[in-house]
Amino acid sequence: MNAFGFFVARIAWQVGIRRERARWAAVTRESQMLTETQDMLGRMAWPHMENVDMVSGEYWQLRDCHDQQDELRTVSERLTRESEDDQERLYKLEDTLEDKIEVLRQQKQTIAARVADLNDAAEGIKRRDAETRRRFGGLKTKLDVLKKQTEGGYELEIEKTRATLADLKAAHTGNLEEIEALEGEIKTLEEKAAAMEQEILNRRAAFREETAELTTTLRQRAKQISEISAKIGALENRKNELAFEIGLFLSHYMDERPDSLRPILKRFGPLVGRIRQLRSSIRFNQRLARRTGR
Repeated sequence: MNAFGFFVARIAWQVGIRRERARWAAVTRESQMLTETQDMLGRMAWPHMENVDMVSGEYWQLRDCHDQQDELRTVSERLTRESEDDQERLYKLEDTLEDKIEVLRQQKQTIAARVADLNDAAEGIKRRDAETRRRFGGLKTKLDVLKKQTEGGYELEIEKTRATLADLKAAHTGNLEEIEALEGEIKTLEEKAAAMEQEILNRRAAFREETAELTTTLRQRAKQISEISAKIGALENRKNELAFEIGLFLSHYMDERPDSLRPILKRFGPLVGRIRQLRSSIRFNQRLARRTGR
């Protein structure tokens, strides 16, 4: 609010349009804007105030905070670059490990498929052998019965049955040999697959041991970077406090304009003008609000 606005508002007050709550709301809003503008003035002006004795303490504290931040950022950037390089190296080692393990996995899958085929084949032979043994049992019973017959001339049938039993016995023996061979191959393949699985575990354990120091270094650097970031943040908060104090100082002396401040106030004329305008508006709104509250 400017002088003309105050004049119009006062006339409105005299005719009963008072708006006390709106005036106090304006005071609150403009006070916040004033604080923000003073803060901005301090942030922008402090680097130019080395020779202003009245804020020498604040200026040199700000310089020290600024220099410390630069040093910390340099260290943080170096640590970040080193961590990125080491992380890239770790990724390459991991990729190499996974490539080797993938080869072992593929080989295990091939073995597993072969074992499944061999199991199927063995089960097929076992089913065939079960039928062979069933037939053998039946013919053996037949032979026993025929041998008890004293009449009827079953000699030829007995010989035929004996020949068939011999064939079935030979088939049974062959089946057992095939099953044994298949089960031996299955056992060999399963042992090979187990050895591959152990090789995978061994490679992972070796990788963890090989990269333990690198992983520890990465964790330590991450902690250092986090601590540095916290220190930079604390310094930034202190800089903000000091810069605001300088902004308040300039705001306080902007009307007196001592020689040491005149160039600085001129340099940041738009902000100085904004502070003056906000102060004036706050005073007008306060006067109207207090008048209304009577």
